[in-house]
Amino acid sequence: MKIQLPFFFVSIVFYSPAGLAQSDSTRLPAPTGQYGVGSTIKEYTDASRQNRILPVQVWYPAQGSQVETWVPYANSVDYKHVQVNNQTNVGFAKIKKCPLVLICPGRGVEKFAYTTLATELASHGYVVVSIDMPEIGYVIYQNGNIVKPNPNFRPSRELMMGDYAKVDEFFEPAANMGKTDVSFVLNHLKSDWKGKVDFKRIALFGHSLGGRIAGAFAALDPNVKAFISMEGIPPRQLRYEGMRVPMALLYSTGQPDAAMINYRSVIEGRKADVYLLELEGFGHNSLTDFPLITPSQFKYRISPQKGLEIGRKIVLDYFDVYLKQKTRSFQFEKMEAYR
Repeated sequence: MKIQLPFFFVSIVFYSPAGLAQSDSTRLPAPTGQYGVGSTIKEYTDASRQNRILPVQVWYPAQGSQVETWVPYANSVDYKHVQVNNQTNVGFAKIKKCPLVLICPGRGVEKFAYTTLATELASHGYVVVSIDMPEIGYVIYQNGNIVKPNPNFRPSRELMMGDYAKVDEFFEPAANMGKTDVSFVLNHLKSDWKGKVDFKRIALFGHSLGGRIAGAFAALDPNVKAFISMEGIPPRQLRYEGMRVPMALLYSTGQPDAAMINYRSVIEGRKADVYLLELEGFGHNSLTDFPLITPSQFKYRISPQKGLEIGRKIVLDYFDVYLKQKTRSFQFEKMEAYR
């Protein structure tokens, strides 16, 4: 007997004025969970790949109540005006092993750009790790050295508007590099965070090219229980063969026809739940901090605050269902109402 797996299509419509002026200081939205949030940064060196150095930032549920302590957002003078909601050198909360969320940034994006999303998840009992991938992201090391994105990984507009088989082929080297990075970092996390993290409950969040990388890794590790991305899609072979991991693919309105064909290609061969979430008024970077901290560079219809508020609710609800087996919240139920 063939079992019909659920497919959900969601259209979430929110409008709010954008275009805020950049102020002398910007406070990121405070997390809503019961835990305070701690954060630490570490760099792992892969000697097997020409000493490739992978910086990671970890956010975790911390001892004590939530605090609003201004700690450095990033190792860059460009972001001195940004105030965050997490502490350094603070103890781990008295909590059972936490599920792990791995964040794969988009091309040219730094690991810290997902701080609002990461602190929200950590405040609700997740350990969250964002991984800087040299040549893929924009990497700022602790010593001040910078590795810029490899221009060979930047697709042309003409490529993205055309045959998607060529897009898949173009991104294959970066996806392979990235999934190896994720695997290497995860092996180190298993040692560094032993006893605090439940490595049998892993989720992936990917953004843009990071969504392709996250999808590729999600198919490799049987401990990955959920995958969600913002305008990123797993590699071609995985889309058509079908993935065993539940997927939620978020995208803003106005995607090219070729992209929509490939979003929908994950449905036919699916082996688990698939959600397509169209976010009206959002932009490619609405789930990052950038529209809030550098608003002059982003002119989306939805305000930066509202985009982050909605985005983090979607991600938290999705992970809560698949990693914590929680009853679907109002936000998640609202999605399913569009079946």
